[in-house]
Amino acid sequence: MGDLENRAEIEPIDVERGLAERFVDWILPSDGVLKVLDIKAGEQRFEIRRPIYVVGVDVVQAERGRRHDAEEHRVMDLDHVELESQEYDVVLCINVLEHARKPLALFPVVRDALKPDGAFVVVLPNVVSLKGFLVRLTPWSVHRWFYAHVHRTGADEEPAPSVHSLSLRPSSLRAQARSGGWRLEYFRTYEGPVQKSVRRRFGIVGWRWSIIVALTRVSTLGLLSAEDTGIIAIFTKIGL
Repeated sequence: MGDLENRAEIEPIDVERGLAERFVDWILPSDGVLKVLDIKAGEQRFEIRRPIYVVGVDVVQAERGRRHDAEEHRVMDLDHVELESQEYDVVLCINVLEHARKPLALFPVVRDALKPDGAFVVVLPNVVSLKGFLVRLTPWSVHRWFYAHVHRTGADEEPAPSVHSLSLRPSSLRAQARSGGWRLEYFRTYEGPVQKSVRRRFGIVGWRWSIIVALTRVSTLGLLSAEDTGIIAIFTKIGL
């Protein structure tokens, strides 16, 4: 695990995802075929140890996220989610919850869909980061301009509109685990690649970045973080 941590300055999301993937492999059964529901937006992948049977899901509110190696493909409306009961060993929710108007409503549906001790893996933006706060304040036209002219993703599709519900703040996710029949096994925050690449392009590094981090913490009384723009959380289902 040390080699991954040493690369954190270069590839933050790859490092964090790699650490989380290892953790999931450790808590899941080591034999048999795992059934995985992969609800995702965009191209980011979260790998589960094989052999697996993958049900890939695109959501209508987010960017296309189809997995070409999936055995099944579905389309899901985040406002009307129905899943089979106790069907899956793992449910992945990658860059999706920020697009839902009521994201916490998905948690009991996913819990029912998981087998006992099944894992729910969530990757999402930190809505109480400085970046998340600015996303909530600015109109979608500004977001489109940013990705086209500043971030320059080069992707064929522009990012889908997002809600960034404050119900996804870290304290709320922890409370959901305590009250919703979950065990929070793993929780990490990190600086995402979009912010890191943009601030490096504009020279916001070193002491300049340290000043922004400190000012954000002081001026918001610790409510917002400049650094921690992303979250990876892993929940396991408690009981039947």
